[in-house]
Parts: sequence; structure tokens; C-alpha cells
Amino acid sequence: MSFGTIENATWWTTNLNPGTVNCPVVVNTDALADLPDAHRDALMGSVDEALDHYIDFYNSKTMAAWGPALDERGIQQVSFTDAELAAFKGAAAAPAATAWIEENTARGLPAQELYDMVTGMIAKGM
Repeated sequence: MSFGTIENATWWTTNLNPGTVNCPVVVNTDALADLPDAHRDALMGSVDEALDHYIDFYNSKTMAAWGPALDERGIQQVSFTDAELAAFKGAAAAPAATAWIEENTARGLPAQELYDMVTGMIAKGM
């Protein structure tokens, strides 16, 4: 919604997520290490609750408003078959993932492990 998609769109896919916008939480490790133990413990102890709140708010407010906003604007909602989704994955996602894994493995990162962990979490619906 923040990118003006619904103000410009004529169609939207219901079951094809082309990607995600990263919503990182960034912490200065030196500043974190300098906190008194009680403050650091309080901060770190609030992470799960904060993430739960973020996910609940996103689902119950943002995503709950998305469908009705599309309908109000007459935006056509398009769904793809499982076979079409598999074809997209084979043509675009698989080669991109393979290239990413190869590049990052060459950099010394556990790229396949990271890829498997993330795709596994997505498949489980986190």
C-alpha cells in the first residue's frame, strides 16, 4: 500500500508473491554490548513480543485492508494454477536461487543451508 500499487494497478495476483520488502531490525553491536545487563536483557527479552505484535498487526490490519481496498477500486484479482506456479519457479526462481547459492557459497557463506532454512520456513508458513 505504501508504494501506491493500488492507486495504479488494474490487476493483482492472489497467489504469486514476486518478492518481499526487507524490514530489518538493525542494532549497533557495540552500543548493545555497552548497555547495562538489565537494559540489554530487557531489550533482548522484548524481541519475541515485538515480532508477535508486528506480525499480528500486519495480518489483522494491513492485510485485512488489502482485499477490500482492491475490491473498492475494481482491481482484477488473478490466480495461477499450481502448474503455472511451478513453471514460473522453474523458469525464474530456480535459476536465480541456484546463481545466488553458487555465488555466496564461493564467498564462504553457508548459502545452501540458508536457502533451505528460509524456504523451509516459508513452506511451513512460519
